[in-house]
Amino acid sequence: MRTHTTTAALRGTTFRKALRAGFLAFSLVLSASTAFSQAVGDYQTTGTGAGNWDNLSIWQRWNGSSWQTPTGAEGYPGENATPSNVTINNNRQVALNVSPANPIGNLTFASTNANTYLTFSGTNSLTVNGTVALSASIFYFFNRSCYVNVANGSLTAGSVTMPNTDRDNSDCYLQLGTGTFTVGNVTM
Repeated sequence: MRTHTTTAALRGTTFRKALRAGFLAFSLVLSASTAFSQAVGDYQTTGTGAGNWDNLSIWQRWNGSSWQTPTGAEGYPGENATPSNVTINNNRQVALNVSPANPIGNLTFASTNANTYLTFSGTNSLTVNGTVALSASIFYFFNRSCYVNVANGSLTAGSVTMPNTDRDNSDCYLQLGTGTFTVGNVTM
């Protein structure tokens, strides 16, 4: 009887060790995927509402361990270097009021449950070496849009992706006035 109890106790200990090891492995994988999903110098918007592209307070920059407001030396996306990724988060309306000196890698619009867009002021221009990826509302009942309004400016991109929302109340689109839009590939 004592042997049976010892065996059961050992099985319980083994199970707990296996559970801990599994949890540790899962935690490491999750940490690694989070750590590698951003590159140092990536940008994302913070907060909600309208803001100008050159306003550092609407941006956060990944420093390798956390998102921080960029310093004047780091600048806005494309001002001093070419960031890999720039993300315009939900419910942020950004006006491109400058023409960044450097291209950006990718421009991504996060899934939206509120109007999220980029509008070009005047004849400003933006070059995206990679993809401009628009996202549709994740909810069927929201009447929302995600778009880029180039107006009289100039947008150059390697590719553009826009999901088919199959809903009348959620739109993804590119709008052009008298400006120019140069793209390698469009996926809808």
